Amino acid sequence: MVKKGRPKYEPDYGESEPVRETNPLRLPEILNRVLEFADPDGKATLARVSRRWSEPALKLLWRDLPDLDPLLKIFALLKNIRNSRMSPAEKLERIKTYGAWVRSLRFDAFNSSIWQSNTAEVYRALSSGKLHQYIPMVSLPATGLLPNLHTLEWRADECRMVAEATLKAVSFFLHPSLKHLSLSGVFGRVMELAYNPRYSRVECGPFFHTLTKMDGLKLERLNLKMGESTGALVDEAIPCLRRHQDTLVHFSAWTPEFVSHFETEIWGLSNLRSLEVIVDTLPKAIGFIDGLADARPELEALNLSVLPSWGRYEPQGLWNALKRLRNVTKLHLEVPGIQALQEEDARSMREAWPSLASLYILSNYKWSNMGPGLSRDSLTAISRHFSGTLKTLGLHFGPNIRSSVPISPVRFEKLETLYIQTWSTPNDPEDLVRYFAQIVPHEAILEGNWPSEWRNIAQRLEQEQARANGDESL
Repeated sequence: MVKKGRPKYEPDYGESEPVRETNPLRLPEILNRVLEFADPDGKATLARVSRRWSEPALKLLWRDLPDLDPLLKIFALLKNIRNSRMSPAEKLERIKTYGAWVRSLRFDAFNSSIWQSNTAEVYRALSSGKLHQYIPMVSLPATGLLPNLHTLEWRADECRMVAEATLKAVSFFLHPSLKHLSLSGVFGRVMELAYNPRYSRVECGPFFHTLTKMDGLKLERLNLKMGESTGALVDEAIPCLRRHQDTLVHFSAWTPEFVSHFETEIWGLSNLRSLEVIVDTLPKAIGFIDGLADARPELEALNLSVLPSWGRYEPQGLWNALKRLRNVTKLHLEVPGIQALQEEDARSMREAWPSLASLYILSNYKWSNMGPGLSRDSLTAISRHFSGTLKTLGLHFGPNIRSSVPISPVRFEKLETLYIQTWSTPNDPEDLVRYFAQIVPHEAILEGNWPSEWRNIAQRLEQEQARANGDESL
């Protein structure tokens, strides 16, 4: 007797649901989201878990490079390519793949690990323009090693960094894809001239010529904190600013000479949303802001620092000029000896800037005394007109802060950060804790230019606020 098999069911030729993956970590969008929470060491470990995880983890690991060392190690491997199981062509393809993943590169020379590793000689070859001699057996791609680089931040304030060599190294990574470029600490060598240390001139021409002539480059953010008083730097940078004036939305400069060029040559920067500059004197600052207002940029954030000087100027003209900038939401001022802000000024500023969310009024005191700080009347006016909009607030006080703050506390309901600048450590921390507990929300961060003292005050403030809210766990 023949045993009959089970009936075979005919397949359904109608519409059927696709087979769904039951393991969520096999779905690329979920896996990428999970990998984003890992730190760099964690991403490196996860890249070795499986082939499925390797490429997504490596992409995230190389997307934001916090140091130059990983990139330079690639060149060190190329140097010893004969000892590798990979051919030069295979190694170069691997490097091009990694380089295409990089979106941001940040290099802080002072804290970099290149000085403790075997990559210091690679950096010397890079900064001297002799990388092709360091690895002569490999032809680097003509399109650049990082063809998708979006952000490049380079801090060169380290004694082993020579200015011209630094600019050569930075030039190696310039690419039309670049949108944000930040350079700081690029100085010439110090020269002693009649007991007056000065920096020698930095040859910036070739670097800025590259930025000006590169086809397709459209910078949106440019930070130039280079040198102290080098007019040559400004002269060489001006053509670059003109070249990118239609795309720049943020510009920052560390030399006062830029202000004079703004007044005469580059008012075309009308698309600026954020500007950070240093000015020699308060009268120059007032004239600069008036000219800036005439150019009618859509400026939303202004960081203005006025260098200390022996003269004394009333800030009334400064407030009048600032009110002409109608779209400001963030204002950061560092002015020597500033102490007066009248009720009428505060009221008209509130009308001019209804969306002001960040206000810093600090003293620039690098070579002079801080001054007495903002008066009680000024702080009362700020509290009355800006308590409902400000998220960050920075104020300059005298040593006796309690005698300067308004007698009747006004609560800043939206405040997230309060920064206090004083000439010395606070005299009355206990009174301050009780006062700030009445004006700042529980989650607000309290900071100051005396970090340890303000950290202690912030901890006591947190405890006091927790007790006020009935937290019995303290």
